[in-house]
Parts: sequence; C-alpha cells; structure tokens
Amino acid sequence: MLLDQLQGPEKKRVFMNLAYQVATADGSLGLPEITMLNLFEEETGLKDWQYPKESLTESQIGASFPDELSRKIIFSNLLALTASEEYENPSQIKLLDQLRDRLSISRDEAKGCHDWLKMIKGSYLPHYYID
Repeated sequence: MLLDQLQGPEKKRVFMNLAYQVATADGSLGLPEITMLNLFEEETGLKDWQYPKESLTESQIGASFPDELSRKIIFSNLLALTASEEYENPSQIKLLDQLRDRLSISRDEAKGCHDWLKMIKGSYLPHYYID
C-alpha cells in the first residue's frame, strides 16, 4: 500500500482523514471499510489517530501532497478503499473523483487504475463451476 512512503506524521494524518471521508461518504461505516482503515492506520504507524470531526479543505489537501508520488499513493489507496465492499458506492466514487481532481491525477490515469482494480477484484469473487 506504500503508505509508509509518506513523509511525516502530518501527511499520514491527512491521508487517514481523507480515507475516513471516503469510507463514510455514503453515511455509514461498514466492516470492510473499518478493516481497511485499521490496515491503513497500522501501515502509517499512527497509533493516536482518531476519526476526524470535520472534512479537510481543498488547500489542506493540496499543501499536504505537493509531490506526484505521494498523490499517486494516496489516490491508489483511496481507490482500494472504495473497492473494499462488494459493490461500488456512488457517493464514494463521486468523492473519489473530486479528490482525484484535487490530487492532480488525470482521468485516464484514474480509469487505468480503476480498470486494473476491477480486474483484480473480479479474480477474488466467488467462482461457480459447471461440471
């Protein structure tokens, strides 16, 4: 997930806050999302992180991730979070698209990541065999 590559606890906190915003974009927090948040928290090493009380501003997001590698790490992990549940949630996808724009990730690049993730996710779905 490469979250350990984010430099400094502040960047990691901003990421965790973004992840929480995406996870709760539909108004609820399910077990798959909680599991992903716990994995993210473990990888970032933020032992004192708590669910945020308010959303981040656009300027906070941009200022936190000025380099391209950080933005790609953030986006790919948020995309993985949206795939943690069985079905895509329109509210989460809408927020992720807004964040994609704020993180300066092109639509083509995001689509490529999304297509790749759908392919990987499809290989883990229940398989039914006809004998």
